Amino acid sequence: MKFQDSDDRYRSVVEDQTEVISRVLGDGTLIFVNEVYCRFFGKSSDELLGKNWQPVVFADDLPMIQAKLATLTPANPVVVIENRVYSGTGAVHWFQFVNRGFFDAEGRLQEIQAVGRDITQLKQTEEALRTSEERLRLALAASRMGVWEWAVETNAVYWSPECFDILGVKDFKGNLDSFIEVILPEDVPVVVAGAERALAEGTDFVAEFRIRRSDGEVRWLSDHGRPSYDTSGKAIRLAGTVKDITERKEAEAHLKRLHEKMSDLSAHLETVREQERLSISREIHDEIGQTLTALKLDLSWVNNRVASGHPELAERMTEMRSALDFLIAKAQHITAELRPPLLDNLGLVAAIEWQVREFKRRSGTDCRFIPPERSVPLDEQTATTVMRIFQEAMTNILRHAQATQVQVCLYYDAGFLELEIFDNGSGISPEKVGSTTAYGLMGMQERARLCHGELEITGRPGKGTTVCLTVPLGAARPAEAEDW
Repeated sequence: MKFQDSDDRYRSVVEDQTEVISRVLGDGTLIFVNEVYCRFFGKSSDELLGKNWQPVVFADDLPMIQAKLATLTPANPVVVIENRVYSGTGAVHWFQFVNRGFFDAEGRLQEIQAVGRDITQLKQTEEALRTSEERLRLALAASRMGVWEWAVETNAVYWSPECFDILGVKDFKGNLDSFIEVILPEDVPVVVAGAERALAEGTDFVAEFRIRRSDGEVRWLSDHGRPSYDTSGKAIRLAGTVKDITERKEAEAHLKRLHEKMSDLSAHLETVREQERLSISREIHDEIGQTLTALKLDLSWVNNRVASGHPELAERMTEMRSALDFLIAKAQHITAELRPPLLDNLGLVAAIEWQVREFKRRSGTDCRFIPPERSVPLDEQTATTVMRIFQEAMTNILRHAQATQVQVCLYYDAGFLELEIFDNGSGISPEKVGSTTAYGLMGMQERARLCHGELEITGRPGKGTTVCLTVPLGAARPAEAEDW
C-alpha cells in the first residue's frame, strides 16, 4: 500500500511538469509517458505504452543521437542531447533531452528515462545572436574597424581581433597603460583629455591620434566611444570602435600641399597680372596718350594756319579734334581701369574716393565714401588686393543690385584694415554666394585669402547686400599722414 501511494505521488509530480517525460525499456518499449509528452506528439498513452514508438527525429540529427546514447554506461549514466523533433502537428522543435540510463548488476542497460525541455526559442535567440554577431563581424571587417572596451575601475582593456590587426601590437597586456604606450607621446594628452571629458559629461568620446606599431610604422587612428554608468551614475566603462584613417590623413595632407601649391601659383599669376596691367596702363599713358596729345597739338597748329580760309576744312578739323578728345579720354579711362594711377601715386584712400565719384557719375546712384580717421602704410600687394575686391563689388552692384544707395566705409582698427560696402538693392541670396558658377565672387574670396584676409558677403531679399573685407596688417604702424 505504501509503495502504491509513493508511486501515485511520483506520477502526480511527473504529470505536473512542463517537460516531456518518457521511460523506455532497453528494447525500446515505452513503459511511461506523461500528459505533456502525449499532447506534444499528438498521441494518447494507449497508443504509446507497450509499443516500440520513438519520436520522429530530424534526419540530420539521428546519427548524433545514436552515437551519444551508445555512450550510456554504469560509469556514465546520464547523457544530455540537443536535437530537433517533429511535433504532432509536423512543426520542428528544438529539445534538450536529459537521458538517464538504469543498469542491472551486470551492467546491462535496463531502462532509459528521458526528460525533454523545449528550447526552440532559446535556439532561435542564439541563432539570431550568431547572425547579428556575424553581420557585425563582416561590417567591422569591411570597414576595417575594431571594437574595444575599457573598464574604468580596473583599467582593463578588451580588444577585438581587428584591433590587434589595426594597432599591430604583439605584447598587449590588456590594460590602459599598455594601450597608452602605443600612442605617440605628443598625442597622448588629446586621447586622455577626450576620454576624461566623455566620462565626466556623458558625451561621445571622439579622438584622432597617431600610434607606433610594433614594426615601427606610424599610423593615424580614429576612436569613437560612448560611456556607460551604473544606477548611481558612476562611470563603469567606455566602449567604442577604432579605425585606421592613415590613408585619409595622407590624402588630406596631399590635398593641403596641392592647395598650397595652387595658392602659390594663384598668387604668382595675380602678381604677374597686376604687373602686366601696370605695364599696359603705363604704355597707354606714356606712349599712346602722349602721341594722341601731340597729334592734337599738331592738328591745332594746322587748323590755325590753313583752315581759316577753308570753311569745309575747318569743319573737318573740328570733327577730328573731337575724335582725338574722345580717344584721349578713352585712353585715360582704360588706363584707370587697368591700374588707377591714384593707387600708385596717392594711395588706396584716394583711389577708392575717385572710384566712388566715377561710380556715382556713371550710374547716377547715390554713393557715399567714409574714409578712415587715421591711416597705415600698406604694401603694394595688400593695397592692390583691397582695390580689386572693391572694384568687383561695385561692378556687381552696378550689374545686379538695382540699388539706389551705396555706402563705402574704410577704416583701420587693432591691426586690421576693414572695408565695408552696403547697398539697398535686391539682396544676394545665400545660394548665389556659395555658387560654383559665381566667378566674380569666387575671385573676390580668392583675393582675400591670398592676403590672409576674410571676406563675408551677406544679403537680405529686397533689403540689400553687405560686403565686409577684413585684412590683417601685421606689424605695420599708423602713419602720420595719408599714405595708402
